[in-house]
Amino acid sequence: GYHLAGWYAERTEVTDTDGNVIGYTYSGKWNFETSKYAISPDADYDPTRPVLTLYAAWVPDFTCEFYEVGDNGEITLIETKKINPVEGNEITLPSYDEESGAFEIDGKLYDLYLDDACATEKLDGTSVSHTGTFNAANATAENTVMKIYCKPID
Repeated sequence: GYHLAGWYAERTEVTDTDGNVIGYTYSGKWNFETSKYAISPDADYDPTRPVLTLYAAWVPDFTCEFYEVGDNGEITLIETKKINPVEGNEITLPSYDEESGAFEIDGKLYDLYLDDACATEKLDGTSVSHTGTFNAANATAENTVMKIYCKPID
């Protein structure tokens, strides 16, 4: 459920209001082909201490949840898709039939919407951009869950 965002030279703790560590932010993304670390020939080094520490930064899957919206307003989770945000933010939508303009999930036809009232932002096509953000500079991910609402077609 996590993906390597990269290696970083600096790591900063993120704490809650009680001082408990709840995560990290990173800086100084390391590029193994171009990044360099200068070692002074005049400095004294302790062989028991590292000269350079790199931190592996991990970010969670981005998730897209598909909810069926019933006539009575009941909302039920029917499908979940996950993607690696390090590689991009495109979510492949369920099978889309251009002729009918409907999506098929588990043998049922749906119109897909980004709002739970199924009133605006109707989707079509084969993919949609996940609304979450991944920042490679500090290895942070926000809004990792996106919801799509599925209105059955009679």
